Amino acid sequence: NSKLSHLHLGGNRIQCKGAVVIAEALSTSQHLEELSLCNNNTGFQGAAAFANLLKVNSSVSRLFLGGNKIQDKGAVAIA
Repeated sequence: NSKLSHLHLGGNRIQCKGAVVIAEALSTSQHLEELSLCNNNTGFQGAAAFANLLKVNSSVSRLFLGGNKIQDKGAVAIA
């Protein structure tokens, strides 16, 4: 959807592989401002995928990943 600006997918058991697919799918979204994926067990791999998303998609200004066990290296990747 080219007009999608907020996507909230918390608590959906997305896990690492799902996070990678979502991040890739959203990389071309020009209107997405907020992405919330709290409590999906995305782990470090998911955090790395969203770090890549932030590099290629400047419209995303808010990313919520609480409760995903992204570890220190996931946080560093996003920072």
